[in-house]
Amino acid sequence: MPDRPLILLVDDEPIFRRTLAELLRASGWNVEEANDGAAALALAPRIAPLLVLLDIGLPDRDGFEVCSQLRALPGFEETPVLMLTGRDDAESIRRAFEVGATDFVTKLVAPALIVNRVRFMLRAAGTVMALKRSETRLAEAQRIARMGNWELDVVTGMVAASAETFRLLRLPESAGEHPLALVRASIVAEQRESFDRTLAATLACAVTDSLPARRFDGEFHIVAPAGRSRVVRLIGEVECNPSGSCVRVLGTAQDLTELVETREQIRTLAYYDALTGLPNRLLFVDQARSALDRTRRRGDKTALMVLDLDNFKRINDSHGHDAGDEVLRAVGARLREAVRQHDGMARDTEAGQVASVARMGGDEFLLSVSDLTDVEQAATVASRLLDALREPVALSSGPLHVSGSIGVSLFPDDGDSFEALLKHADIALYQAKEAGRNAFAFFDRTMNAVATQRMMLESSLRDAVERGTMTIAVQPKVDGRTRALIGGEALLRWDHAVHGAVPPKVFVALAERIGLASLLTTMLVDKVCQHMVAWRDSGLLLVPIAINIAAQLFRDPEAVRAICRIPLTHGIEPRLIEFEITETALIDDPKRAALVLAELRRNGYRVTLDDFGTGYSSLSHLREFSVDVLKVDGSFVQELQRNRKDAALVKGIIALAHSLGMETVAEGVESEAQRGILLSFGCDRMQGYLFGKPTPAADFTQRMQLRRNPAITAGRVVRTLMAPTTQPR
Repeated sequence: MPDRPLILLVDDEPIFRRTLAELLRASGWNVEEANDGAAALALAPRIAPLLVLLDIGLPDRDGFEVCSQLRALPGFEETPVLMLTGRDDAESIRRAFEVGATDFVTKLVAPALIVNRVRFMLRAAGTVMALKRSETRLAEAQRIARMGNWELDVVTGMVAASAETFRLLRLPESAGEHPLALVRASIVAEQRESFDRTLAATLACAVTDSLPARRFDGEFHIVAPAGRSRVVRLIGEVECNPSGSCVRVLGTAQDLTELVETREQIRTLAYYDALTGLPNRLLFVDQARSALDRTRRRGDKTALMVLDLDNFKRINDSHGHDAGDEVLRAVGARLREAVRQHDGMARDTEAGQVASVARMGGDEFLLSVSDLTDVEQAATVASRLLDALREPVALSSGPLHVSGSIGVSLFPDDGDSFEALLKHADIALYQAKEAGRNAFAFFDRTMNAVATQRMMLESSLRDAVERGTMTIAVQPKVDGRTRALIGGEALLRWDHAVHGAVPPKVFVALAERIGLASLLTTMLVDKVCQHMVAWRDSGLLLVPIAINIAAQLFRDPEAVRAICRIPLTHGIEPRLIEFEITETALIDDPKRAALVLAELRRNGYRVTLDDFGTGYSSLSHLREFSVDVLKVDGSFVQELQRNRKDAALVKGIIALAHSLGMETVAEGVESEAQRGILLSFGCDRMQGYLFGKPTPAADFTQRMQLRRNPAITAGRVVRTLMAPTTQPR
């Protein structure tokens, strides 16, 4: 075989083809590429590749036809052909081998595994070439390829074979031949009857001259006294004498251990979750449908459960993603152990082991429970699953408590298909979380109405965002000492035609869940700029307006740039816009957040870090963030007078901000006592009901007019001084 074997790669997907070609070249092979069947058939005779990688789905013809035509070309009768497919169904596999493919592999696996398969096939191809070049090197070539030849004398029952064949069968090599019974004994006991049936069927068909069945072919596990078992493929063809009697079977033996292990790796990658080792959704769905079919025949019940960890994002935020992965592994192991305690969940079934617990993705798990007669049994299992999570997970940083919520739907009560059951279990899960988490809920028909109402609200929100029908309210920000108006915070308001005023907490959370948060921010910035243009045109002195940026924007730098362009299109100076970002949004991806913040400030915008002190890890990144203002969360302000720890924390936050050259603003200030404490700590700016509630933009306009007309302010001061100091008698 040449030093750098030449491989022909035929695939119409440019990215996949380039990626795989580079991996093959990196492995020391030359690669020629073709993007359709015609190009491949034209190129193959010119370059004479040692191996062909052929995609099934080509634009001009399918890979089966190309493989068949390739086999008809002179010199390509035995060229290894590895079929690439996005499917893994039995019919595709059958057709691939029928048209002459050497092997197949799905595109779902990692390209590196395809390279390993190519390496294996090239090794086998090299062996075949060596066998053709020199009969004297046959034994060595067989040893290298882990392939041998054998011959069964049907009359005597003796098997003669090459040394490599007997080595693969773990039989003495020096004997030259062994009784068929000894060969049979080398196969594991569970497969000996299969060996007998295959051989008997081959010999019987030879007598009737049924050519397709005259080929003996089987994969057998060989007994291993010590070390790992090996998988050997035995292939043979019957030879008859002139009278039609079977006299012998000639065949080969090939070590398929690595190939079988690779297949198992592929199956593991395709059907199992790499993090927890649990079945993934693909395998779970397939086996759950089989379980439902059995339940139909038996007439009992099966429960489908969706389990979601509570507040899992906080674990990633506060402890890091490695700790989050460790929690998922621990939860997966506990759920697997819990389901084993229920016979119906862990029993072997007609279709094999039921995938009773699987990881659906993220922090969500799927479970199925069979052999149920009533709802109480499902409730017992759900309780057991929640109990399994109560024990703290041991992390390197210390024990961590986790909890979960479960939604349950029952077959056939809540649906006649897996899809219906999953939908209803999801609805029940939502209800369990709404009820306070760390609980389970069963689906019932009234939940459908709630889910329908939620979907209608989602639709209304999409419509309101697309049409821009929301309004804004502005809450004033003041100088803590003088109470002078120095800015405002813009907030969206949504007046629904049916439900009335929808609380921001509700529609903002809904927008985040359905991916509209970025559009909400865009709409808010645009409306604020429109009002600022009106204020400026009426002669008012503009003050900076703060706008909250959705965390989702930080995943899309282009969306942030688009937001930055909006004030410029309205002619509003960037210094008059102050973007508020929550602490949690920053610590999701600190490096990316730092770049976004730096770009905002580079464009002239001020940046406030909102809700500071409620997060978990941003303090260590604070010096890396380009921030102008730290905003003290209102929950700490509320406890200033009652909680000395909160007071100390607020004082520390203000001191930290000033030491880093940042200003501070405290939100949620409702009393003069709170204002006094904050002033003693050196807080720069304040906002809260003490200075004004969020009001429609028109009302905020009136407050700004007081800044424009000093006479109005002076008149109020005079009236205050002239007012009597005592009540008349």
